[in-house]
Order: sequence, then structure tokens, then C-alpha cells
Amino acid sequence: MLTCKACIRKACYPFISQSLRPNRILANSLPAYASFESHQRRQYATSTTTVTAPKKRIRQNGASNPEKLSPSERAARKQLQYLKDPLHIANHVKKILEKDDFEEAIAITRMASKDTKVAVSWNYLIDYQLRHDKIHAAIKLYNEMKKRAQFPTAATYTTIFRGCARSSHPKLAVSEVVRIYTSMLANPRLKPNTIHMNAALQVCARAVDIDALFGIVQTANDGTRLPDSQTYTTILIALRTYLVNQRDSAEFAGTNAEVENDQKQMISRAKTIWEEVISKWKDGSLVIDESLVCAMGRVLLMGDIHDAQEVETLIEQTMAIPQDRRTANKWKMEKEAAALAALPKEEKATSLHNEVKESTTSVNEGVAPKISKEALRIAKPDANTTLVTPIENHKTKVTKASVSGYVKPGNNSLSMILSSLEMTRRTSKTERYWNYFTETYNVVPDSENWYRLLLAFRRGKNSGKAVTYLREMPNEFKVAKSFRAAMWTCLRDNLNTFAFIHATDVLEMMMARPDYSDLNTLNVYLRVAYASKRTIEDQTDGESANEAFDKQLHAALDKLWKPYMLLARSYENHGPKSKTQRDLIAFVQKLMSACDRLLHRGALDPHTTAQIMSRRNSLGRVVSKHYEQMKMIDPSFKPEKDADTGLEDEADHDLHSSRQIHRQRFREDKEDYEEKFDEMR
Repeated sequence: MLTCKACIRKACYPFISQSLRPNRILANSLPAYASFESHQRRQYATSTTTVTAPKKRIRQNGASNPEKLSPSERAARKQLQYLKDPLHIANHVKKILEKDDFEEAIAITRMASKDTKVAVSWNYLIDYQLRHDKIHAAIKLYNEMKKRAQFPTAATYTTIFRGCARSSHPKLAVSEVVRIYTSMLANPRLKPNTIHMNAALQVCARAVDIDALFGIVQTANDGTRLPDSQTYTTILIALRTYLVNQRDSAEFAGTNAEVENDQKQMISRAKTIWEEVISKWKDGSLVIDESLVCAMGRVLLMGDIHDAQEVETLIEQTMAIPQDRRTANKWKMEKEAAALAALPKEEKATSLHNEVKESTTSVNEGVAPKISKEALRIAKPDANTTLVTPIENHKTKVTKASVSGYVKPGNNSLSMILSSLEMTRRTSKTERYWNYFTETYNVVPDSENWYRLLLAFRRGKNSGKAVTYLREMPNEFKVAKSFRAAMWTCLRDNLNTFAFIHATDVLEMMMARPDYSDLNTLNVYLRVAYASKRTIEDQTDGESANEAFDKQLHAALDKLWKPYMLLARSYENHGPKSKTQRDLIAFVQKLMSACDRLLHRGALDPHTTAQIMSRRNSLGRVVSKHYEQMKMIDPSFKPEKDADTGLEDEADHDLHSSRQIHRQRFREDKEDYEEKFDEMR
């Protein structure tokens, strides 16, 4: 038995396991069995022992040792020890996000979500991501919010929709908003309301997704999703943006005819929507504002001239601003009659007698009197008439819309009506509408209103009015485009005897603000000097007309010399290949051409001739220097003759005298009359 190693091991194992000696002594005394024991101990164990796991280290406060936390999580846990109310947590998260510390804000929100409802804090986090144009990150926060049992509120969806409307990825925003809005419709806990619907419509309008927009419009009802003025405004703005994009794409691709039918359908669709708006407005279920009226008016301006003419009807319908003077006088009489009918009998009789007295005074002064019918009845009473009679024929239909009042005009509607008058060429009404808005409704014009006014005068070729209102324009609104529009008005009004004088006034007003010296305005002023030649030829004939024109051209060159010097100094640092420098050289060539004309005529005095010669040589050196610089840059450069340098020849060729124009028109009218007469015979 002692010769078998296995038997010896089995016999000695109980005594070894129960021994009090250290294991190292046993290992030293029995080296032969130590290595083998580790492999076979579990298989041949004869008794079981309970193995106790080592105890965890207990902290002083009794809590177990937490897992390793990041610095932001430690700070969040420390803050939550003092923040217990959800409002305080939301305010703290908002302050942290203002410092752009998103990690700490989301750590506080996640820890607080374990035992507190902090939906407002999640809204701040979502809004922060959307303001930084991170749609996917915001949607992940929205999904995480729901996973942490933080139910989204109505403000949550409003935040998502409005944030997506500001996104620079409109297509992605539309897909996410439509998906979330559809899920809200199927959610029994929280249904979308009018605010959610309007926010979703703004996202679709931003992306110009008309199909998705009208898909959301179809979800409107008479309850929580009742359309308001903002709903219709968003729809009309989307239609106008669609028309603008279609027109731009058609002009780029050269397919204008293919887009006209589509534009007509969109404008017809907008008119149908407007009929619904007016119907609800008259019923009192909808309050319209200026933005809604202007949204419809801008859609009409995208159509043809007949659609643009309806803008005046739109203004009259919603703002009670008459289209013509006859309607204005009629409304004024009705208003005065209604006010007179509302007075007590004694005050009414006194007012009528005062009217008769004033009319008698005006007759004595030689002024035609304006006496109402009631005043005439008082002056010549009949037996069947009383002192005070009821006013008839002034019955107006009183609706809920008239009770709530018309829309108050503003700067947007003023710009819209001025654009309509310019497009329809009804510029004779421009000043009347301007005075009606600014005096009756006390609208303070802004820079866009003043510019639209000048454009309307340009269309109507009314240089006198343009100069008058340009003087009244505030200095902060006088910019380069304002002077340019006024100068173009003078050019279009070249048949006016005072066109060149008006153009000179515009140039002097521009020179009063040297920081706004515009090269284009100077070019147009020189063209006005040439185009006004026809008026001089109408007044005088022969050599006297040429002398008068030479004096006018010399005056134009004298006025242009100072602004040219200012522009030349401001363009010194511009390279010879820059557009500004090339435009300046083209203008210099036009000045040289005008100087050559005056020198060739030789009709000026010696002192003036010497001055023009000196300036002509100075301009020639500028052009030569520019050509040398261009040849140094590009040795193959060849100066090309500018088509506008011979402007005096172009003026002599195209802008011929008014007599020739009238003769040509007379011949054409005579030929048309003879053809019509032959047909009738």
C-alpha cells in the first residue's frame, strides 16, 4: 500500500487539510505531491467549505463605492443636491446652455430624470441642438426623453417644429416634421393644435414642399386646429416662393411657356384661398392683419398686369383706402353724414346752420360754396319739412368685419401698392396713395418705401416729383440706389425741358454725401446731358441750338469733374483687372469723347477751351497708364474700342430731334388712317 503514490495521497489528505501548520511547511515537507494536488484537489475533495467573498469597502455615509464618474457627472450630482424643484433645474440648465456647456447640462438633466419630471430641461436641450443646426442630435434627444419616461409636452413639439423651420437642411427638416406630426395625430395623449400646425406649415413653406404643406392643411378642423391668419399667411408665402422659384428656373432653362400655366394655377389657387379668408372675416371667425393682406398682394404681383391691378381692389377691400378720388369723396360724405346723424338734435341743427353761414361767407369772397342737402332744406324750408330730417341713401351694410375694423396700413402695404402702381403704369396715383398712407394713417416711410416711390416716378417719367421727394427723404435713407433711381427718372424724362436741371439737382444732392458717390449715377448724368439735346433743338434752330448744347455739355463736364476725382482716388488701390477699375476707365473714355466734341466745335471761349484741353490730356494719361499696366500683366492684351465711348455719336444717331420723331409718327398715323378708310369704303 505504501508503494502506491495514489494510496499514500488518499490516506494523508484528511490529515493535511485539517493540520494547523502553514501551507508553506507542508509544501516544503511534501514537494512531490504539491504540484499534483492543485490539479486533483477539486475532484477528490471529501469535505466542502464555505468561501466568503471579500467585503466591499464601506464609505462613511454607508453608501457603496460608485462607479467611476466623469467631471461633468460629478458636477451634476453636486448641483442636484441643492436643486430639487423642476423649475430650478430647468433654469439652471438654461444658464449652463447659455455658456455653451452642453455636457454638464445633459448630465444634470439625465440624473434628474430618474426621480423628477424635467420636460422643460429636455426642451432646452433640444432647442440648443436645433439652434446649432443639428437636427439628428435633436431628434435623438427627443427619443431619449421618451425612453427615460419624460413625456413630451406641447412645448416640446413646438420647439422641434420651429427649430426645424430655421434649419439649413429644409428637405431633412420636412421629413422629420411630417413624421412627428403624423405620430401626434395618432397619439391619444396629446393632439396637435393650431400652433403645432402653423409651425409645421412654416417648415414646409421654407422647403417649398407644396404637397406636404397641403397635406398638413387637410388636418385642420373646427376645434383645436382651427386655421388663423398666420395659417393663411404661411400658405400664401409658400405659393409666392414657389412662383419665384418656378420663374427663376424657367428663365435659366429657357422654358417660360411651360411654366405659365403652372403659375396661373397657383395664382388661381391663391385667389380661392383668399375667398375663404374674406368669407370668414365677414363672419367674424377670422381676424386678418397686414401680413396676410400683403402676402396675398405679393402673390398677385407675381402674375400678369391684370392680377397686379387687383392689388388696389385688395387694399380698398381690407383697408378702406379708395382707388380713385370719386370713391374717396363719396366715402368722406357718407362718413360726415353718419357723424352728423349721430349728433343730438340741437347740436345737429347748430352744425347745419354753421354750414349755411360758412357757405354764405364763401360766396361773398368769390368762392364756390359746398352746401349739403340738409343745409339747403334749412335755408329754404318747406311746409312739409322739419328742421331736422333723417339722412337717407346712406345705408351701409354692417357686418362683423366692419365692426371689428379694417386692417391698419403699414410700411409693407405701402411698398406693395407702390410696386403695383409701377407694374401697372398707373403712376399718376402714386402721390395720392403716398399722402393717404403718410397723412391719414401716419405711416412713417422707411428706406424701402422711399425707394419704391422713386421707382414709381421713374416708371412714370416724372423727374420733377422725383427730385422733390428726394429732397424730403431723410439723409439716412439717401444711398447710392436712391440717387441712381432719381437720375434714371431724369433720363427717361428727357423730353422735359427741365430734365437736365433736375439731373443736376440730383447730382448736387449726391455730392453733399461724398461717401455715396456712385459711378453708375455719373454715367447716367452724362447720358442725360446728351439726351436733352432734342429739347434744345425744339426751342431753337441752327447754330444757336448747337451753341446751347455745347454750353450744356460743358456744364455737365464741369459738374462731373469733382466726383470723378473722388472716385479715382478711392479706386487707386484697385488692380487694373478689377471690375471697378475697368468701369472707371470706360467712364474716363466717355469724358474724353465729350471733351473732343467741344474742342472740335471750337465754340467756347479761349479760357474754357484751355481748361477742357488740360482735363482732356489728364484723362488721356490715365487711360494710357491703365493700358500699360494691362500689357505688363498680359502681353497679348489689345485695347478694344468701348461701345459706349462714342456716346455723342450714339446720341446724335439714336436720340434725334423731336421734329423727326413727330414727322415719322405722323406718316405712320396717316398710313394707318388711309388703310382703315379703304377697308370701310
